[in-house]
Amino acid sequence: MNSKHFLKAFSCKSYYLLFLSLFISQNLLFSQDLVDAETPSNAKPNGLNLEGDWKMTFSDEFNDTEVDSSKWFILNSSRSRAARPGLGINQWFWRPKNVLEDAGNLILKVEKYNATTMTCGSINSNNRFEKAFGYYETRIKIAQADKGTHTAFWFQGDNMGNVDGTARDGAEIDVFESAWTGDYTKSVIHIDGYGASHQANTKQYSTPGIHEGFHTFGLLWTPDFLKIYYDGELKITYSDPKWVPQVPEYIWLSDGASFGFSGDNFTREPIGFITQAYVDYVRVWELDDYSCLSPDRELESLTFSNEADTTAEIVSNAAASNGKQVRLEANKVGDEIIFKNICHSQAGYYKYELSGLTYNTFGKYKASIEVAENIWQPFDQVIDFYTENPSQVSQIFGAIYLEAGSYNIKFTAVGKNENSTGYWGVFDKLSLQSSANYDDTLLSNINSEILWTGEAEDATYTGANALQNCNNASNGKYINLNQVQTKNLKFTNVDVSETGTYLLKVNYISGDNRNAIVYVNGALLANVSFQKSGVWCHDGGEMADYYTSVNLNAGTNTIAFFKGDGNMPIFDKISILNAPPDNDRDGIPDAYDIDDDNDTIVDLADNCINIPNTDQKDSNGNGVGNACGVNALSIDSFDQNNSLLIYPNPTKGKITINKKSEKNLLRLEIFGVTGKKVDTQILETKISTISLPLGLFEGIYIFKFSSYNKVFFRKVMLTK
Repeated sequence: MNSKHFLKAFSCKSYYLLFLSLFISQNLLFSQDLVDAETPSNAKPNGLNLEGDWKMTFSDEFNDTEVDSSKWFILNSSRSRAARPGLGINQWFWRPKNVLEDAGNLILKVEKYNATTMTCGSINSNNRFEKAFGYYETRIKIAQADKGTHTAFWFQGDNMGNVDGTARDGAEIDVFESAWTGDYTKSVIHIDGYGASHQANTKQYSTPGIHEGFHTFGLLWTPDFLKIYYDGELKITYSDPKWVPQVPEYIWLSDGASFGFSGDNFTREPIGFITQAYVDYVRVWELDDYSCLSPDRELESLTFSNEADTTAEIVSNAAASNGKQVRLEANKVGDEIIFKNICHSQAGYYKYELSGLTYNTFGKYKASIEVAENIWQPFDQVIDFYTENPSQVSQIFGAIYLEAGSYNIKFTAVGKNENSTGYWGVFDKLSLQSSANYDDTLLSNINSEILWTGEAEDATYTGANALQNCNNASNGKYINLNQVQTKNLKFTNVDVSETGTYLLKVNYISGDNRNAIVYVNGALLANVSFQKSGVWCHDGGEMADYYTSVNLNAGTNTIAFFKGDGNMPIFDKISILNAPPDNDRDGIPDAYDIDDDNDTIVDLADNCINIPNTDQKDSNGNGVGNACGVNALSIDSFDQNNSLLIYPNPTKGKITINKKSEKNLLRLEIFGVTGKKVDTQILETKISTISLPLGLFEGIYIFKFSSYNKVFFRKVMLTK
């Protein structure tokens, strides 16, 4: 009798709890023994940086001559699994003889037993290693899919058959099944058994090269989400609580009869060996505390501080997200509360959504984040906690680029509604919205000028009837590739003057959400999701824009859009624009970069006495990077062309702008570090003196100058 069944035999609560404690202790100890001695001690997930104190608790490198029975159970089907009549497979079975270890790999063989029967290999960790949460990774070379088989990496829960409408009590988690012959696969979450109550959530994702060589598949499972990775790249996220299991599950590796297509792929094979899957390793890392990975932070669970003449306390409220909230009894403008050590699990771009409660004695607040000791980066947005009757309110603050780590966030009273009688604030929950990749839409208002444009009809494409008329297209025509199976649109003459990072702007139309794989100079850029633009052209639909960053070489480049099965958007044209400025070329646009010259001192505290990084941009070639040269804080070509002079910089609020040789009117737009526009002015005279708007916080501001087809940027620092 295994320990789980033994527990069920006890009815006495005290004995049950005692044994449960012993069982958990033994299970934790046993987990340490489940790490393969041949797994490198410094082994890390492929392409994924797991922040926090992750510990490897399970691994198998399959370097033995037989499968380790302390880790794996080898399946032997007592009856046929689901027939695949479309492939001529009337029955198929998992058989132990189809499982072996050889040359450092687990082998899962696929064989043709007779004209209509297939046998395959399958192992799982049931009753050996079952855990909730963690990062699970395997490196696999799949069995040959076009021979009528699929390879799978999946999970199963003991209570998956319970019917409660959710995955909380267990689910089948299919990380991938290679049941298709294209460069894609699907993830599926199955819940509530396999009968009449069964529900499933299926998501397709691209897997370039899946049918050739080894690839890694990863599952990051926390109490709040499931994230699926392919070769270290995030592909799929399940964040709806309905689809996230909260109980232990076991690992499953298998191949089997395919369900993704029909044909004679199996029947034409001779009796005997057909193909096999290779598993290089399985590795599992776990955390003691997964709260850092959760996007939602209950503020009453955080450490907080306030000023001596104010009161801050945790109070109960049924309307709060967790039944509790933090109330600051502020007295005046400037009173503040600081929530400390808020964990940020990854480096990236962050926004913050604050949820709170409102009442008629409450005030208005702004947020700021401590990016270095005593250096606070403010956000422009304001949350107003006032309503006549109790209600709920939320406000998004940000964005900003941050390294992984813990940060303090401060909320400061900045005023009150004219009908409010006080400055109190009630803070319920803070939700972190993060992205490891730059979101071009956050700075869409300060994109630079168009450098190159190509009409889709001038590119090379598949399909004789792809060129179609559309009155709303830029040239009255667009390219619709959806009449052919293999869809390819290639721009071969994308010209830029120098190597660097640019913005790719795609004009398209689509009546629903569609994907296309984008290649730049033959290298995969991304499997792009083009969101629904509205109605189609024949119904009067307008073109939509999609932006993404691309790295281009000086001279001629190629940009291609590809898709095999399924439909893709209809394309009008593409354009190349100057990317938002990135002074030190670290991939973080200046408007988000708190350390623009990469000298480890944040810009707000940097007096430029430090030697800048050797890899930062040096426009005038004087050996000193732009951020700390004589034109400190300059980030555009005005200075090197000596056509614009701005002073003083840094400034306490007044700026003089000398257009010098620039004779045209200049439109000046001023943006905060979050991308929000704070002012617009027209500069008519050669020399203009302007005042920055009152009420601005200290910090970095972006000046955007526009003159006909020229757009230039300048960073200005405001000090008090």
